[in-house]
Amino acid sequence: KELSFFVEENDTSSFCNYNNVIIIFLYATLIIAASFGLLLQLYVWKPYRRDEQLGGLAQILSIVFSAYRLTNPSGILLGDNFVFSLLVSLSMSFGLVAVNEFFKDYLVYLSKPVDVDSHREYVQRWSKIFLKLRLWISTFDVVAFQSLWIATLSTVDNQISLILVRLLFTAVVINAMYVIGIVYLMLQFVKDLQQIVTFHKTSRPNTGNSLVVLFAIKNLSQRKHMRIVQYAVCISTVIMLLLPLVWDFFFQQGCYLIPFGHINSSIAGYPAILSHLDRTKSDQIRGSVTAEEQNYKTENNAKDSVQNITYPEITL
Repeated sequence: KELSFFVEENDTSSFCNYNNVIIIFLYATLIIAASFGLLLQLYVWKPYRRDEQLGGLAQILSIVFSAYRLTNPSGILLGDNFVFSLLVSLSMSFGLVAVNEFFKDYLVYLSKPVDVDSHREYVQRWSKIFLKLRLWISTFDVVAFQSLWIATLSTVDNQISLILVRLLFTAVVINAMYVIGIVYLMLQFVKDLQQIVTFHKTSRPNTGNSLVVLFAIKNLSQRKHMRIVQYAVCISTVIMLLLPLVWDFFFQQGCYLIPFGHINSSIAGYPAILSHLDRTKSDQIRGSVTAEEQNYKTENNAKDSVQNITYPEITL
């Protein structure tokens, strides 16, 4: 059955590893999850955003390869059917590169110098490192993900195909660990929003909300939720795909893990997509944090430690 083609085991060892009903359920669920994600993507669509372009393509390809698989669930197999494997590879490539592009804005924000404390310097230093790694990680992802359809061309030695598909799992694990690091650094962005909201409430409770304060109030809880979701998805992805790298039994479960991973990613992308709803105000917000905090400094000289912070521009 699916992916057992690559594992040197006898037929009885893989007899119970494949369930056609589960396969149909997973790909049907993926069509629903990806379709809803695509609708959200179209709702907040900004054609100049590369992450939205790539994310939209990934959702479309997920719908296409899932529908194609459902036309013959037991005959169209990963690593065996060239067209199906190619569509899955392209969807994964576009999807994970879109994730890296999405988090680029946060890394740019966090990499800007802020004279506050040693922890902020630590965040700034690592944000610069992650920015430099972004291109290399994305390039490695795109190249490694092509191994799935290349594996369908290997008819001489099953071990070559086994290595190729495990290379794909390795790329997903590396990308997930990369995103985990970014999500950890994003805690500083959440703290910045919290400080803006707290300072405004305590120091200027009777004044109107500026654009940046409105932005912070509206996005604080959403960004907290997004961090939790991304943590859960990335950690579960690492756990799920590390096992197939070292254990043939779990490697064969890749027929379930790959569609399940796509479902996971589609649902996890909903908060990130919805975070784009405020893009229309980004030009107005850009740079206003600095002006806002400078006004706070003038009016409330050394009254609160937050006044000593001049935040970088928010362009998210």
